[in-house]
Amino acid sequence: MKLEETLRRLEALNGYTTSRDTPRIKLDANENLFLPLDVMRSYLREAAESYDPRLYPTDEAEELQGAIAKRISVDADQVVIGGGGDQLINLLTTALLRPGDGLLSVTPTFSIYPVAASIRSVEHQESPLGPSLTLDSGRILAEVKENTRMIEIVNPNNPTGVQFSEEAVKEIALGFDGPLLLDEAYADYGKYSLARSGEIGNLMVLRTFSKAYGLAGLRLGYIVAESRLASALRGVQDPYPASGVAIRMGLRMLEETRIVDDAVKQLRKERIWLTSELSRIPGAVVIPSDASFITFKTPRDTASTRRVLLAKGVAVRLVRGVPGLGDCLRVTVAPRSLLEDFLTCLREALA
Repeated sequence: MKLEETLRRLEALNGYTTSRDTPRIKLDANENLFLPLDVMRSYLREAAESYDPRLYPTDEAEELQGAIAKRISVDADQVVIGGGGDQLINLLTTALLRPGDGLLSVTPTFSIYPVAASIRSVEHQESPLGPSLTLDSGRILAEVKENTRMIEIVNPNNPTGVQFSEEAVKEIALGFDGPLLLDEAYADYGKYSLARSGEIGNLMVLRTFSKAYGLAGLRLGYIVAESRLASALRGVQDPYPASGVAIRMGLRMLEETRIVDDAVKQLRKERIWLTSELSRIPGAVVIPSDASFITFKTPRDTASTRRVLLAKGVAVRLVRGVPGLGDCLRVTVAPRSLLEDFLTCLREALA
């Protein structure tokens, strides 16, 4: 039966799983806990009270395009707004790839990419990182197949937190004749961004408001691409791809650069401290991070350590198959008091 076959195919996909737990301390989704909640709620009330939900968002979307362009020094017609990074990934895989095409991912990668490829009957091709977790541009380009139509690189990488060499990323873009998607969801916490890199015409940079700007619950993101490509993407995406309230919150957060920049600085400071504390645990291996999380190998069984933490009310994410390390845990960098509580529970779990 066709319906049964369809259901089995969908059930076989291993997509992004969201936690159904209600932990005391939630450190499994890389949410920004440094932005003050009372301030964010006041902005949200203002956005909701100033918006007429009976109307489609039109002028607001163009205003947000312009504000983003000004913030990152590109032209407004290079910006494509969407309802979060996941929606934009689906837009790109739908618009740019056909059944039988290949999507080459530098792995490990964000789990949405192989799922998006599978749904569209696109061949998901993998170029695994080595144990050093560095980007070998020559090897990746050598692995491009005849049907490879797009390359994607998450940078800083999720789940490792490593930001790859800028030169290596550019070499891949310049050496490939198709589009290169650079997923920069965590770039605000890293050393650089290529969103302003207008000289590379096949480079598409994906950014989000979910991390540094603290709007994970509102779903808002954007792509920066060459003007002709960006125009083509806007032409085929869903009408009104982001809600009016989300757009107004995005505009407000772009005005509030001070609190965003302060939150990023606080996170970087706590990232250094947490890296040091995790490294003090005998047998632990910590990956230096350029993102808003830290991935580390525990000296005991990783999955059971996570279960013990969850029983203590602390949620972290289990990461399978990190090159050179195997299974690891990924913990969100959060304010000090939460991290101290997490470390106490982790040490108890490993005792």
